[in-house]
Amino acid sequence: MNYSINNKELYGIILVTFILFGMQAQTFTKIIKDRYDLNQMDYEVSMQIIEKINEYENQTAITINKIAIYQDASPRYTYDGIFATGDINIKAFSNDWSTKAILEYYLGRNIETEEKNDAVAEKFSKLNWDFFDDEQVEFENDVLILCRY
Repeated sequence: MNYSINNKELYGIILVTFILFGMQAQTFTKIIKDRYDLNQMDYEVSMQIIEKINEYENQTAITINKIAIYQDASPRYTYDGIFATGDINIKAFSNDWSTKAILEYYLGRNIETEEKNDAVAEKFSKLNWDFFDDEQVEFENDVLILCRY
């Protein structure tokens, strides 16, 4: 492959290459910035849930060691304003396994997964949240009942 490229074509190729690299760098920067924002949002939601757990444990002297995770009518996999594509920048509360993992991490203890109750699943499936609300957290003895949104 022996192509003859004149200076005008070479400068055009270089210009297009730099424009594409610039656009790619801008997108990577947005992804990285939004990842930090996403981590902060996940942390804040986790702390709100843990605060509810601590209140319940202090009032009842029952330690939460199980979790039953449900979802609302239209769960979202990221927060508003976060650039997400594929599996990039997905919130920790988008899947059951990651919801359990982040709560275990911030609680500092292991919790078991509890079987879902059909009546509770039906109740939450009729509701829809766009942000965390205290109504998404319930307790039944040593079980945290949590609705993902």
